[in-house]
Amino acid sequence: MIKRIIFDIDNTLIDWKDEYDEIIIPKAYEKIGMDYEKVMLEQTKNAINLYELDLTYTRYKEEEMNKLIEKEIGKKLTGNFIRTYMEISITESVPKIIEKEKIETVQYLSEKYELVALTNWFTWSQEERLKQIGIGKYFKQIYGAEDFDKKPSKESYEIAIGNNKKEECIIIRR
Repeated sequence: MIKRIIFDIDNTLIDWKDEYDEIIIPKAYEKIGMDYEKVMLEQTKNAINLYELDLTYTRYKEEEMNKLIEKEIGKKLTGNFIRTYMEISITESVPKIIEKEKIETVQYLSEKYELVALTNWFTWSQEERLKQIGIGKYFKQIYGAEDFDKKPSKESYEIAIGNNKKEECIIIRR
């Protein structure tokens, strides 16, 4: 019998659109007091993608991400870029209107199952994004990759399963 449903967040609960970075990245550089050049958009996106794909980075750490961005853009950051990026993304990377069916589905499932989310991003940022679209209250826990080896590590899924048996959990991701 299923007891817990584990949701992925990005591109499952909240669609991520490439144009979000075109808004967030320049604003983040401006907010940390750096001159922004258009070439920095692709360089920064490349650094974030590299961090997400490179298996040597097992957990998400702001300091490591900032260093990789510095290397990619060839400049010293004047502040915590990745933290600023996340702060801005909380409002800039969520749809203004979420499909009514999605909210109703999550609400319905929360009445029958324990819902948690498992993300390869930072917990606090994802919690805020789920709140922004009105479904954060339905999740018992959000598990972020700063606390475990990022997906698809066995550890990440074992943490999300909690005290349940594997066969009592399902994972929903697109």
